[in-house]
Amino acid sequence: MNYIAQYAGVNILPVELSQFDAMYNEDDKSVDLHWVTESETNSRLFTIEKTKEGSQWEAVGTEPGAGNSSQTLSYHSKDTDPWAGLSYYRLKQTDFNGTFTYSRTIAIDTKDGDSHIKLAPNPAESSSILSFLCRDNGTAEVRICDCTGRTVQLSSYPVTAGLNSVNLRIDTYQKGVYIVSVNESKRTHSVKLVITH
Repeated sequence: MNYIAQYAGVNILPVELSQFDAMYNEDDKSVDLHWVTESETNSRLFTIEKTKEGSQWEAVGTEPGAGNSSQTLSYHSKDTDPWAGLSYYRLKQTDFNGTFTYSRTIAIDTKDGDSHIKLAPNPAESSSILSFLCRDNGTAEVRICDCTGRTVQLSSYPVTAGLNSVNLRIDTYQKGVYIVSVNESKRTHSVKLVITH
């Protein structure tokens, strides 16, 4: 997990950020952003920022924080005017005292091929985060097949329009190459997964 730690005097005011993803959406030429917090303390605002070269950052949008929360909260935002080619995104979290810190940086290339699905880490040992874009709210079917085409896992997940993420547990599978596919809104997207133990 990533941790955003804030300091005010001697008090540590953490925001526990368990997930931060960004993905280019070829359908509407935008970048969908999604993040999840497991807890928040004194959290006022999240700001999405982007850069081309890493020296000058530009604010894309903001989402209000939860203040104080011990529940898992999911946030979504969208960059409707992304830059062509490679750019970078990060999340700035600001507390009520004006103290701010940053998340990890994510690279996005709008010239990528099928950007509707990705896995990280890949190769993976015990688990991998599957991120994918959906057109509508509903249900997505996630299938994992081995190199012979045999289905080793088939699951359905509730999804929302935009960027969705699923934690795949793969520690019980033999090492090798697998195909992970997502079927949603009558579309199927696939990505290769390499499992190492």
